[in-house]
Amino acid sequence: MNKIMWFALLVLLLAVAAASCLKRNALHPRLRANASVTHEVPMAFCNGLVRLGYDPRSDGTPAYYDNRTGELLVDCAGLLTNLPPEQRPVCPPPEWTCDK
Repeated sequence: MNKIMWFALLVLLLAVAAASCLKRNALHPRLRANASVTHEVPMAFCNGLVRLGYDPRSDGTPAYYDNRTGELLVDCAGLLTNLPPEQRPVCPPPEWTCDK
């Protein structure tokens, strides 16, 4: 590759890395301190909430947190258990309106 293509590739990689860091820095400090929340964990923000661990290409189940407090709102892994329907969590929570 020529120098311009290498430079463009480097700029693209740096932009992706910076975006990942910015997203992680937008998390509530309690969520950022969680060892399981790494740069590889898919995350999305909506109406003061954060969804962690959801990737439509895999079968990972999301958890929804209040990003203002760091409190867990609902862990959707309960949907995969043998709980009766009335005991299963509502996923996504009603406050999450970005994917509807």
